[in-house]
Amino acid sequence: MAQDQLALQLLAAAKEYPDNLGEGKLAGAPENDIDYLEGLAYEMAGNTAAAKTAFLAAAEGSSVGMLHLQRAARAECAKIEKPLSEAEIGGWI
Repeated sequence: MAQDQLALQLLAAAKEYPDNLGEGKLAGAPENDIDYLEGLAYEMAGNTAAAKTAFLAAAEGSSVGMLHLQRAARAECAKIEKPLSEAEIGGWI
């Protein structure tokens, strides 16, 4: 398994709190450190859209959501000078 994929697997596991430990993680607690590291792993894998999405969520201190995906998609499409139309992304949010 490539290092980037292993890193993504481990980071996803870090977001899951073991049930046998009881209540130890507050619901809705920001995990922007993990989101930032996921962004780095996606970047290492060459997935710039996923990296941008994770970085946006980390910067806001919120979970990855459709607004982050939309903003990342717009940024990626702007790079290739093909902006997304409202018809293409109208039902995302």
